[in-house]
Amino acid sequence: MLAFVVLLAASIVGFFSTAMSARRESAGYKPGIAVRQLADVVTNVLLGQIAEGTKSWEIPPVSASLNAKSGVPGV
Repeated sequence: MLAFVVLLAASIVGFFSTAMSARRESAGYKPGIAVRQLADVVTNVLLGQIAEGTKSWEIPPVSASLNAKSGVPGV
């Protein structure tokens, strides 16, 4: 009977020790995740701005009626 109580107590202590260790590890991991998410957001914003700034675009053709009104000879 005494051996059973000792084994049960050792199991309970071992469980709580492991749980506390896991809790400490996860608490240390949380700030790293926040920094990683912030870095990902900043990177995505910058890449989006670079992509937007380097897109090529065409100048729409000017119609003949606009050329006549502005006095610019036909293009």
